[in-house]
Amino acid sequence: MSAPRDQHFLIDQRAVEKIAGFVDVSGRRVLEIGPGEGVLTRALLDRGARVVAVEIDLALVDELEFLFADEIAEGRLEIIPGDAAKVDFPPFDIVVANLPYSASSAITFRLLESGFEVAVLMYQKEFA
Repeated sequence: MSAPRDQHFLIDQRAVEKIAGFVDVSGRRVLEIGPGEGVLTRALLDRGARVVAVEIDLALVDELEFLFADEIAEGRLEIIPGDAAKVDFPPFDIVVANLPYSASSAITFRLLESGFEVAVLMYQKEFA
């Protein structure tokens, strides 16, 4: 899958496990920004999270809807197509995001305006 929108897919399984296990997500509503191909989404769902995923790339939205059709039907996953810097976020407890460099500031400031308990945010070194 190409990454035309400053996307960087999380593929290191050890990193995925560490991120998904950083906080107890069981039974919690988790906002995932930029689910990409769903690797972290799967790990969050496997840990009992109810995930709301915001994805800007419509081709990836289609792929996610296919891969996670059962979880969507069960109400454990909602996919919101759109730009996380602009869409309205539903209520959530925890946010997990592998933020694109070009939108890191805009999304971070939007998140700071939201009420949530815990954030696990990954940034490119250049942003930090």
